[in-house]
Amino acid sequence: MEVKEHHPDELEQTQDLLKSIQIQNGWQFRQVGTQASGWLPVARFPTNVHLDLAHHRMIPNPCIGKNEEQVQWVGEQSWAYKTTFNSPSLSQDQKAVIAFDGLDTHATVSLNGNEVLKTKDMFIPERLDVTNHLNLVAENELEIVFESSYLIGKRLVESDPGHKYGCWNADLFFNTEVDKSLAAADVAAQCEVEGTATEVRFEILFGGKMMATETVGIIDGLASAVLRTQKPDLWYPARYGRQPLYDLKAVLYAGTSVCDVKTKRFGLRRAQVVQRELEDAPGTTFFFQINNIPVFCGGSNWIPADMFIPRIDPSNYRAYVKLAVEGKHSMIRVWGGGIFEEESFYNACDELGILVWQDFLFACGNYPANDEFLDLVKLEATANVKRLRHHPCIVIWAGNNEDYQYRETENLDYEPHDKDPKHWLKSDFPARYIYEKILVDVTQDLVPNTYYHYGSPFGGKTTRDPSIGDIHQWNGESSFS
Repeated sequence: MEVKEHHPDELEQTQDLLKSIQIQNGWQFRQVGTQASGWLPVARFPTNVHLDLAHHRMIPNPCIGKNEEQVQWVGEQSWAYKTTFNSPSLSQDQKAVIAFDGLDTHATVSLNGNEVLKTKDMFIPERLDVTNHLNLVAENELEIVFESSYLIGKRLVESDPGHKYGCWNADLFFNTEVDKSLAAADVAAQCEVEGTATEVRFEILFGGKMMATETVGIIDGLASAVLRTQKPDLWYPARYGRQPLYDLKAVLYAGTSVCDVKTKRFGLRRAQVVQRELEDAPGTTFFFQINNIPVFCGGSNWIPADMFIPRIDPSNYRAYVKLAVEGKHSMIRVWGGGIFEEESFYNACDELGILVWQDFLFACGNYPANDEFLDLVKLEATANVKRLRHHPCIVIWAGNNEDYQYRETENLDYEPHDKDPKHWLKSDFPARYIYEKILVDVTQDLVPNTYYHYGSPFGGKTTRDPSIGDIHQWNGESSFS
């Protein structure tokens, strides 16, 4: 269980320029439900309970020998974390928003004794208006209780014996489109606005130089503009060219006063997955083309770089990506059994020229498709595509890792010619609805210019078919064990 962040948990004051207070000091933790467990200081922040227990010598190092077996009990308990902070000074028209970017997973948040949030998914960022819950004359106490996701999942399986569960081991956003001629590019920018701002000035900057700008009004909380650049400085993978990066800035105005400024960095490139019929063999191609140049995508599969994510800092990510470049990699595939990585990982890939194949976080199993879970899937996918879509390194999104292989191994229902999603939900492979409906809709809406692939591997008559789509080389004719 973790208190985790892409940016620190913070109180945000909207109106005027956004102000932040990092809530990262004074955290304590304890085991819930036992009299003998008192509050202890955390080892670091962000943190997780294994790191804190190891720091206090309450468990052995799980990374050594078979110690992992001795710490399984940790995941079967509930754990509480708490800290205190002072209220920010707020004027009458200001509000305080508390931000959590990764509470793992079933968490209950209380502020000054009042429950303000319950979560079910660590990959969905949470933003909560807590203005009316703040104590303005004394310290505020923030407490988070993490229930055992293992036990909750176990109860979920037991409650639905019919499902064939299985497992192997102000938002600124935009889409870019580079002309086929590579002579010009469009940046379709949008800014979702909350508050009293009346207009937004969009700016494209390159090396500090203004390349394009437009000021537009805000209508129903949204400002939009299409900015065109001529002779763009294009982004290429390592060894194919340079990695120039632009900045898109949105300046929010209320009258003549600046309310807020948002900036995101991006690259301009034309990325395609080319699938065309072969001339001298059955099947189709499946290769990547960047700025009209075919790219050999030799590379590696990326799993989380440490079993305890808080121990990885931006310098670690950059060092690993640099090793990939020095090893002549062109692409890293972010495996669906891991996490949506930290911004510093994707920033390093942007800067050093590594293409990213990004899986959604489904792997090696058959996921349920009840309404509550499907709603959670859509929320998670939407939040993370929005978070990552400005990175030029990401050139493909894939629905899962090896779930279609699992379907074949277990001989689950799959009729490729049945295109009615309602039928898929009634089969014993209802997860098809996730990969071929929900994620299709999310990516078409949010990243229409980035290719979406149902899963990896996927294509042809089976996942072992080398003539269409992609395959996993070890996936032979024999069954998996």
